[in-house]
Amino acid sequence: MSIGTRVADAVEKMQASDPDGALFSICAAIEATAKKEHSGGGRSVYKEFIHSNLGLITDVAFGGRRILNINLAYDHPDIDKTSEGLCTVQDILYHA
Repeated sequence: MSIGTRVADAVEKMQASDPDGALFSICAAIEATAKKEHSGGGRSVYKEFIHSNLGLITDVAFGGRRILNINLAYDHPDIDKTSEGLCTVQDILYHA
């Protein structure tokens, strides 16, 4: 399935009130895009892609409010917390 098809599927699922399905589709599109951009795959490529594009992602998601770093209070056994006890949004999106 192409990246464009995955994105279109995510939009359709959001319109059909299926946010879980939309999230699954958009995460697959992000993973495929990260692999193409960085010539490889895996968790570090996915997380780096999210981090390096966070400004664009938040700009679109929040209607012009560009946020370059997001850390949240969240617990997950596979996420290392920052020195402040928080988790980065890219870690949360990958692991959760």
